[in-house]
Amino acid sequence: MVACPDPILALHEEICEAVRNHRNSEHRLAQLLATLEDEKGWLLFGHASLCEYARVRHQIEPRKARSLAQLGHALSDLPVLDAAMAEGTLPWTKARELLRVVVPETQQTWLERAQKCPSRDLGALVGAEASETICEEACCDAEVVDLRPGPEQGHLSRTVAPATRRAVVHRDRRTCRVPGCNNRLYGAVHHIVSRLRGGGHGTGNLVLLCTCHHRQLHEGRLAIEGDADGVLRIEHPDGRVAHVGRGGEVEEGRLGALERGPRSVYPPPE
Repeated sequence: MVACPDPILALHEEICEAVRNHRNSEHRLAQLLATLEDEKGWLLFGHASLCEYARVRHQIEPRKARSLAQLGHALSDLPVLDAAMAEGTLPWTKARELLRVVVPETQQTWLERAQKCPSRDLGALVGAEASETICEEACCDAEVVDLRPGPEQGHLSRTVAPATRRAVVHRDRRTCRVPGCNNRLYGAVHHIVSRLRGGGHGTGNLVLLCTCHHRQLHEGRLAIEGDADGVLRIEHPDGRVAHVGRGGEVEEGRLGALERGPRSVYPPPE
């Protein structure tokens, strides 16, 4: 093995330090852009948007400015990724990819994956995970066309029977079951225990959610457990917990005295 001259080692160490400082600066820029967006600070300089401000004032491409601002907002809930960016061990491009799938409970696992593989490979891993999430979400309340050869080919059916879906929608008053959400449009009937884990199509296992909260649940940013015909426990990522009756009334502190029901959280526990 050929020994590396001391000047080259010193140059290497200086480059490593410069890379860490550069990544730390990207982390700080993400925080600053997020704050400026919250304050609508670009208006003071006569710009129509954050992206226009970043492009005109700082020659930052709009797509990068938008991604950095999104990172700045998200990192407050993801302390492991936040620390890695601040230390310069996680570039912003990898952090951007991780936002598509990571939740507080999985950030350490995803950080270790990100630090071991190139950006392209990480993108493939994240894409596979995101595709699985979207498929699980769609299967909750999907129309299925049988494409297999035979007499049933072309037959259209629903994963939830129409009569059962109508009963769930009526029970939940045509409104998303998450407290404080009054969305009555684009509702999806969600399986509390997924079909992949043996969940059935009974009304107690089905709850009406708006598109936004349905996506949050399948992305791991919302958790639901209990009996939809009785009391549900709904947990938000910031730790807030609500206990919701079938009529939409919020019943704080009741579930602790009840038998804990099946849990709907993604990714599903091993």
